[in-house]
Amino acid sequence: AQVQCLGSGESLPAFDHTERGQLSSIHVKAYAAGRLAAQGVAEVMATTATKELYRLLGPAANPQGSIPPITQDSIRESKEMAFGEGGGCIVTAATSSGCLLGAARPLERGTPPEATAVIVAGELAAAIESGACVDAQMQDQLIVFMALARGTSRLRCSPLTLHTQTAMAVAQQLTGCKFRVTTHHGGPAGSLTEQWMLECDGIGHLRQ
Repeated sequence: AQVQCLGSGESLPAFDHTERGQLSSIHVKAYAAGRLAAQGVAEVMATTATKELYRLLGPAANPQGSIPPITQDSIRESKEMAFGEGGGCIVTAATSSGCLLGAARPLERGTPPEATAVIVAGELAAAIESGACVDAQMQDQLIVFMALARGTSRLRCSPLTLHTQTAMAVAQQLTGCKFRVTTHHGGPAGSLTEQWMLECDGIGHLRQ
């Protein structure tokens, strides 16, 4: 992918990220290095995460909906590519409107690979079921772009994380942008499916 830089005197455009669309793909990627790779840890995590996602999102859990086939990769990192030993699991879901949701976790010492995979799958399933256009970890990463953009940006998300609330407060103090938060349709207050609408009147910062 290529990133096109803004020209001199240009500003970031505002964005509208409020239409989630339908799930178009789900992918599981697990990796391991060193002794863990030789033990097949990556394969265990990938298989476990895939099974857990089907359990959480499949017909038995969601009779009214359907999910696309889940693809998976298991990577055994070579000695040339990795130092020492370790591993982790990354799961992503893409939608028809271009949204990308994700969850990831490194394999911690003493934690079975199956447990790591189950946690990651649960986090992605929660993000999917929330109906939000971004996952909880992406929320705060977009605040700076909303603040600097020209116009009003809109984001449909799950309840704001503390990181997001802090980023909003700092951005408003530093730039003078204005944020508005309203509850949106979705589940009851405090539930995983509660949806919020976050709006920001950006300052239209120009690249020098």
